[in-house]
Amino acid sequence: MNVTHSIRGRAVKTIDVFVSLGMLETKKMEAWKSGRVPYLEKVLHGNLSKLNRVLRILRFHVHDLNLRPQKHIVRYGKKILRYSKTGEPKLEDTYSLEYAIVSSKQKASVREVVNAS
Repeated sequence: MNVTHSIRGRAVKTIDVFVSLGMLETKKMEAWKSGRVPYLEKVLHGNLSKLNRVLRILRFHVHDLNLRPQKHIVRYGKKILRYSKTGEPKLEDTYSLEYAIVSSKQKASVREVVNAS
């Protein structure tokens, strides 16, 4: 799964950006989604500073492309999965965002950004 695949799905998820950048292996993402990993940060490659920088850059692109953010909750059974070690609500919200692509013009712009990286 990569960001281009998500674009076809009409949304870009933060977790897909990490996979696309090589910061998260698909196998480890699946382990987290199946509840075998306590929080996503545990299996992400890179320190917290690097992860925060990626999230900040993503927010800049989202703002420039006028994408619409919406919360994406991941569950395993009835349990809501955690993204961060601390479980801080603001950080959890940041990780859990997906950005809806509303128009075909936005879709083309997102592809340009992805291809440039």
